[in-house]
Amino acid sequence: MAETIVLSWKGREELDAATRGVHVELDDKGARLARRQVLADELGNCNARDTQPFDGWTWARKDLWLDDPRTFGCKVCAFARCTSPAQDGSAQMIVEVNGHPQSVAWLSPETETGGEISRHYWQFTWGTVSVPPEWLRQGQNTVILRTEDGSRWETFIEVCRLPNRSARSLDQGKTWDYDHLGYNECYDGEFLVRMELERHPRQGQLASPPFDLAQAIAEHGIGKKVVVRRLSVRAEGETPPGTTLAAELRAGPTPAYDPKTWSAWQPADALIIRPGDRFVQWRVTLSTEDPLRTPTLQGVQVIAEVEVMAGGWGQLLEADSRPILCSSFPFGYQAPTARTRMLRERWHLDDLLSGEKDDLSRLGCLAEWVRDQWTDGWNRDWKALRLSPPWDGALILELASHDLSQGMCTHYSTAFVHACASLGIPARHVIHKAHCTSEVWSDQWGKWIWFDVGGDMNDRTRAVYHVERDGVPLSALEARTAWQEGNLAGLKLVGRKAEEVFRLEQRLDLLDRFCIVLRNDQMTSLNPGEPEHGVMTYHYDGYLWWRDERIPPLPWFSLSSNRKADFYWTLNRTRIHL
Repeated sequence: MAETIVLSWKGREELDAATRGVHVELDDKGARLARRQVLADELGNCNARDTQPFDGWTWARKDLWLDDPRTFGCKVCAFARCTSPAQDGSAQMIVEVNGHPQSVAWLSPETETGGEISRHYWQFTWGTVSVPPEWLRQGQNTVILRTEDGSRWETFIEVCRLPNRSARSLDQGKTWDYDHLGYNECYDGEFLVRMELERHPRQGQLASPPFDLAQAIAEHGIGKKVVVRRLSVRAEGETPPGTTLAAELRAGPTPAYDPKTWSAWQPADALIIRPGDRFVQWRVTLSTEDPLRTPTLQGVQVIAEVEVMAGGWGQLLEADSRPILCSSFPFGYQAPTARTRMLRERWHLDDLLSGEKDDLSRLGCLAEWVRDQWTDGWNRDWKALRLSPPWDGALILELASHDLSQGMCTHYSTAFVHACASLGIPARHVIHKAHCTSEVWSDQWGKWIWFDVGGDMNDRTRAVYHVERDGVPLSALEARTAWQEGNLAGLKLVGRKAEEVFRLEQRLDLLDRFCIVLRNDQMTSLNPGEPEHGVMTYHYDGYLWWRDERIPPLPWFSLSSNRKADFYWTLNRTRIHL
């Protein structure tokens, strides 16, 4: 029997089920190209010693390329710090954009705080200037870092050969050297200078989760047997001049995309339907030729002409069919390796948790054990090796056991995340104001749970905690939302000496801004990432930052999202299909 299936996605909630990249934003009016674009030639993969000095004679130069200079607004951000103030106690960096100089003050002898100018935590090492759009030009845009007051500064370098757009001058810009950078003239790479443009990128995409055409005409909870004859898709919305909405489809025989069995993305009229292609996805590409204009996607409609076969598969009596949420961003999971097995066995983690009965007790026990591995971990001299260890749980724990290196929140969090990973428990880092914590997936609770293992600097108390509301553990975002909405009823810190050491409001205030690290496989490879996270202000451009109406993105970071599933996707659930 022939039948026509019409499926529609309209409104914010239904379109939010689609994954989307950083170039697309969604609100109550629909999906549009984001009014934000960050130009960066590097990821910020550098340590505190990968530096390029600059002053009144030695200048640092960064070239940024614009195919089209049109924009509503612009900011230039330089990751730099003062190393020596001028004789009068001042320190001002000059940021010159296409010949237009602006100053960024670090120290002033006229301040009441002994010279240091008050600045927000997030701006401590990032110097930012606003650039009028008319200063920009098509092609090369030159940013020069220098000083005029006698102070000395340094910016930072990510090692690479291309695009070869960073240079230094020893003669106040008369000549430039692109190949011998750094304090020792041995670096080739790119300076951490980025540009945020208030304009629309050329292109962005949304893609639906796979949907089952057989389930769309289900009886008694079980889909019918269907043969798909024809598919069409339509993107509904507004397309100002120079903008387009282009819809495509792909199909396959399984609930998840598999390149071996699914078709490639095609316009609907070019898609060849094969036997068994009952699972379908749509994708809409938003494009513009004018960075000051964007299309708006308001809805998507898919029409399927199918042949419904006689007979059925039975009757569904009971099912737990909660949605399986997917992130728009890939995550690098730590695979079982000889090193993860070594960590698990070296520290007897199975024995440690053998008496614990549920997820929270196991995770709480592991959190306490991790914090107990340090004595005076926050030592300012960084212990005997004068070392801040990289993100490697096995190395961190071994150095801690011999009291050889620093241990701060980053290291406590990393040891906890990697101990969880070695036990097969998904976990990831959470970064926020002056702190690094963790979130762990719990099968028992079916959610991510926020844990702070390294918030207590006092070795006599060594408090750890997670947050609960009326006995239910919360994620970082749930805790943050409760704090910002003033909804603290039933909220408490739970863990060893947590309420003795911490105040709930102070801990939640740290979540003003937060991001997640999109990998936990640092025991396989330290790259990509910050090799000494926590030693300096955050600068790595591979973290995913939460944003909302109250907290806009920081101008020097590219990745942000207000889609909850991008942060809190579902794990350890599967879909069974007939």
